[in-house]
Amino acid sequence: MRKLPMLGCALLSALMIAAMLYIPSLALWQMKILLILLGFFASGNVLAYAYGHDIRPPNSAGISLGFVNTWLIGGSAASQPAIGWVLDRIAPSHGPDQHSYLIALSMVTLCMGVATLAALCLKETHARDIHSEQECSVPS
Repeated sequence: MRKLPMLGCALLSALMIAAMLYIPSLALWQMKILLILLGFFASGNVLAYAYGHDIRPPNSAGISLGFVNTWLIGGSAASQPAIGWVLDRIAPSHGPDQHSYLIALSMVTLCMGVATLAALCLKETHARDIHSEQECSVPS
């Protein structure tokens, strides 16, 4: 079962990020708890590797792993300059303020919301290769 944990982790990660951004005046201890929970729930992205393995066509394990890895790592790498670009465009002339950072970092919450919607669209594989039934077997 992979869909439910992926969905739960994506949703809870989005909630942790939203809480950190939109709840004003969090105490340091509250922020620490939210960050620990975010670290725990964000680790659900490793399930994407297993899901990619389950839905891959036969004899394509390497390309499947590379594709999933490119999107997971590449998306994180691309988000940093994208947030900076948004911050540069919306910041006042004297430099970014708290509101500018809030708007720019809202992209992270938006992306986690998209990840949650994407997890809703996944087909449950029950930890099995969905193409295994379609492969030819040699009769004995």
